[in-house]
Formats: sequence, structure tokens, C-alpha cells
Amino acid sequence: MTGQKICVIGAGIIGSSIAYELSRRDADVTIFDNNPADSRATDFSFGWINAHNHKNRHHFDLRIRSIELWRALKTRHQDLPVHFRPAVDWDLPANEMEETVQVYNELGYDSYLLGSAEIRKKFPELNFHEDCAILCPGDATAEPDKISEMIVRIAASQGAKFIENAPVDSISVSGGRVTGVYIGEEFNKFDKVIVAAGCGSERLLNTIDIQLPMNNRIGSLIRTNVQSKQIDAIISAPNVHFWQMQDGCIIAGENQAGEISANNLETYANNVCGSLKSILNSTENLIVEHQTLGKRPQPVDGWPVLGRLEEYPNLFTAVLHSGITLAPIVSKMLADEVFNCAEENLISPYRITRFDTQMEAIAS
Repeated sequence: MTGQKICVIGAGIIGSSIAYELSRRDADVTIFDNNPADSRATDFSFGWINAHNHKNRHHFDLRIRSIELWRALKTRHQDLPVHFRPAVDWDLPANEMEETVQVYNELGYDSYLLGSAEIRKKFPELNFHEDCAILCPGDATAEPDKISEMIVRIAASQGAKFIENAPVDSISVSGGRVTGVYIGEEFNKFDKVIVAAGCGSERLLNTIDIQLPMNNRIGSLIRTNVQSKQIDAIISAPNVHFWQMQDGCIIAGENQAGEISANNLETYANNVCGSLKSILNSTENLIVEHQTLGKRPQPVDGWPVLGRLEEYPNLFTAVLHSGITLAPIVSKMLADEVFNCAEENLISPYRITRFDTQMEAIAS
């Protein structure tokens, strides 16, 4: 890898983490800020680090491994804006909770089913009247507007170069290899390119006739004014999920928000605030101080798109929805593949070639 120049397109949590991991291995890395107004989904993220989806065993294991890597990162960089705290989840039918807890524990993800009295005793701040809830003590939160910037700073301290306000317009290829990227009419030569541009990845890959089927999701979150200490946990209730940030503000959103647009943001915010007031025993003149509305990247089948592309052996992708949870493990997987030491069975389910099979099945 000595002497080779690597470009990372995208400065959200995935791109910044990949740049961090590569620079940690002494690679010559340049990370381009790929138009944050359109593409940096990290700023629209809820910031919940968890493994709360056991439907796909491989992906579930990936999330557990990533949580452990977050713990290691937090030990290495103690001021990282990541905070381990329990999650209290009753956004499931009561008759499914016991089975879910059993599966979580069988898969190595500590969780407990607590009754109503136990929840009220452990979390007296909650106005809790359900029969039970799932407690996951090993979850964490990352402050969305700080985490990428801090990881970029750490990567820069390791030698990575960060180019601000430089959206990549296209990828350049010649002779079956990527040669670099264009920013406007300016050509920047690189030996390897990693596309981690979130919602902008589809457009970039289209510039070299690579199809990445996406089903990007619109999402909105609110931040309240500063509240006195409410609860040191992540709450996932049927109508709302929320947690309190270090500065005292609460970050919250609806679990099933439906269609969100600029025209109904005020109604959405009022609904979220109403849910917060009904769940928390004490709120102090709760008002919305900030609200986001933006796209969150999601490949059409819901799973990450990762790894080297067959058409261009020096081009790699890292596009996914659960970016904050999976950033450490994805950055390690990509760095391993860039350095030709990847664990194939770890990354193979997420290659873009799976869509070729899906398209062939649809065509037939």
C-alpha cells in the first residue's frame, strides 16, 4: 500500500470511519466532503447504536461485532461523543417480546424482559403503564452532528487529508480501472477509490454505468430545548423514540412517521412533543428548538452494499442505512479488502453483484 493514493468520497460517519481506519494503517488517504446539504445522512440520524434486528443472523452478528468495536474506539478516544446506556423497548406486541428476548440472548445479545413494576422502579422518570418492556443494557448513542467531524479530526491527526466543500462530480475510468475523480473540471488522480457518499452514491456510480438500486428514506427528527435530567436510556415506544443528549436536549422522532415533507413538519413536531410529554413524568416548557428533514440512504433490499466491484478492481462501495451502528465494522471490512486481507465470508453477502441475480429473476 506504500505510495498508493486512496480517495474516500463522503465525509459522513461511514466515509470518515473508513478514512480513520485506512490512515490508522498508514495509508495515503484523501476524504472529500461530498455535498453535505444533499448527502450527509449522519446529520439526520437518530444516533442509536444497537443490534435490534435478528431477522438476518449474519447482519445481526455484524452489528454485535460493531458494538464491540465502538467500545474499543471509546477506550482509545475517551472524548468520542459515544455514550453507552441501556435501551428500553416496548415497540413490539407484548406477545412477541418474550420470544425476542430469548432469541437475542441465544445470539449473544444481552437482554431482559421486565414487567411494568420493574420498569417503573428502574426508570421512575417514565410514565409507564404497559405490561412489559425489553431492556438491552449494552446499547449506545452517538451524537449525530459531532461524531463524523470528530472522527475526521482523528483521521487527519493520523495523516488523512480532508477536503471541504468539494463534491465529487464523477468517477474517471480507463482500461478497466478507476483512475481518479472529477471535482468540476478538475481531475484528481487516485490509485483506489471508495464510494461512501450515502444517498449520492447512486448518482456517482451511474457516471460509470454501475447501477445501485436505492430506496432512500425520508426522515425527520426534533431536538428540544434543554431539560433537566430526564432519563439515561434510549426509549423506543410505539409512537416515539428518544434519548437525552449530554447538553440536556432531547432528540426524538416518530417510529412510524409515514409521509414527511416540508408541508407537515410542524404537525410532525407537535405529535412527537405530545408523545414525549405523555411518556416522561416531568418536562419543562418542552419546545422544539431544531428539526431536521432529510434522506437516509438505503439500498432497495435494505441491506448494505459493500466491497470491491467486479468491473473495476480498485473501486469499492460502502452504502448502507444503519451507518452509525455499523461504521466501525464496515470501515474495518473495507480497509481489510483494500489491503487485500479481507475475510470473504464476512463481506460476500453485501456485494453489489447480488442485484444482478435479483434483476435476472425479475426479468425471467
